Amino acid sequence: MSEKKQSELLNPGITDLVLGDVLEERKRQDAKWGEQTHHPHGWLAILMEEVGEAAKAALDTWDDPIDIDAFREELIEIAAVAVAAVEDWDRTAGFKAWLEAPAS
Repeated sequence: MSEKKQSELLNPGITDLVLGDVLEERKRQDAKWGEQTHHPHGWLAILMEEVGEAAKAALDTWDDPIDIDAFREELIEIAAVAVAAVEDWDRTAGFKAWLEAPAS
């Protein structure tokens, strides 16, 4: 996709709002759980649990759209968990091993 086309799709105001919400959720997660370190399989399990909650929230709005905010909240949690997994990767051996791996 061209750079011009990408910029047309992004709304900086909305993106900033969403990323701000993800950051707030990351802070909440750290306050609740502390810094997390998991094997990639553990991160995938946590992430898929959050995806399941988002699916449930979406299905719950099928006939009753009153609680559509719950779906958005779950999406923010998914994004925050994904960020936490990348943070873990970047500060642990996974990242170091990747840096030290021979180029293919």
